[in-house]
Amino acid sequence: MTPFEGANNGNGYEMRTLMLGSKIRLSLVTREDDNIESISDLRGRRVVADYGAFAGATKTSLAALANAGLTTDDIRVVRVSSYPEGVRAVMEGRADAAVGSVGSGILQELDASSGAHLLPIDPSDEAMARSQEVGPAFVSLLASSGPVGIDVETYVLSYATTLYARPDMDEDAILGVMNALWDNADELPGITRTLSTWTPDGYANTDAVIPYHDVAIEFYREKGVWTDDLEAKQQELLNN
Repeated sequence: MTPFEGANNGNGYEMRTLMLGSKIRLSLVTREDDNIESISDLRGRRVVADYGAFAGATKTSLAALANAGLTTDDIRVVRVSSYPEGVRAVMEGRADAAVGSVGSGILQELDASSGAHLLPIDPSDEAMARSQEVGPAFVSLLASSGPVGIDVETYVLSYATTLYARPDMDEDAILGVMNALWDNADELPGITRTLSTWTPDGYANTDAVIPYHDVAIEFYREKGVWTDDLEAKQQELLNN
């Protein structure tokens, strides 16, 4: 059963992109003293690769494994019910690796207990193509050293937190949300740290994996940021 099989009696819902926000930085995390240096080293090891209803973490784990040419047949699958529980399984020695999100509190707990080590992903086109077969939104991102788990510049998986709407959503409601985020971008960091990277120069970009809403396209045209590259990406997504 797929994570969203039950949505709308298995038919799912048609969605359209409104805005792209902060970039999440992810990889598989291990205990520093386990001396695991690469995702390939996880062959035969215990890896959290089933997060139950927490489908995003499952996708991330499978995409990271695929990046190294591994599948669940190559590891010993550990099952948990949430992202924090996965890192806690590593912390408690019930797993050798789990999904780690840079900046998350549970990653800091792991670092305090035994050291946290984010495993690098391979940014090559071939390796990323394998990751994108699992989830097309994944891209590679070079994360600077400094955050917990990253001692040197390290490539990680990333995707943009995205605001979606159904095509039949009230247009005034869509514009209300988009105008609020555009006009008040300077105030967003004061609301929560995770909104500090929601900036107008990134709201419309070619990392989108679902076509843009017609209202959003008109919005960006009025703002003067809808480019030929974005139009080409829109047509590509509509034709897929």
